[in-house]
This record gives sequence, C-alpha cells and structure tokens, in this order.
Amino acid sequence: MAQDINDLPPHSGRYLREDGTVYNLADDLSARPIARMTVAAAAPADPQQGDFFYDTTGPTLQIYTGGAWVNV
Repeated sequence: MAQDINDLPPHSGRYLREDGTVYNLADDLSARPIARMTVAAAAPADPQQGDFFYDTTGPTLQIYTGGAWVNV
C-alpha cells in the first residue's frame, strides 16, 4: 500500500523514490557502504566510484570518479 509522503512528519528521514514508494533514508543507506577513505603514498588498486584518497606525498585529497582520480 502506497503512503502519502505529505502525511509524514517533517525531518522523518523518509523520502519518495521515482516509483512512488516512501523509503527510510537510514535503512536505505545501511545496505551499502557510501565511500572508502585511503590515506597513503599510493592510490588503492581497487577503487570504487566515490572513494576518497589522501595522497600523503602531495598532500592532496582526491575522489575516484569511476574512471580517474580527481583533486577535490
């Protein structure tokens, strides 16, 4: 049964997806890691999109875009 998002209290942590279903943000995010952070002199060999890398030789902070490391 679909819920009306307007019936929910403000700041409830719920949101409406494109399919019209109301989801709880905390439950949705707990199902997957958001990002990893590596602090080292070399970038990790197996990055995933959204991962962060703090290059201690730079020093620079970078994010992996899915194809390359980009300075933040």
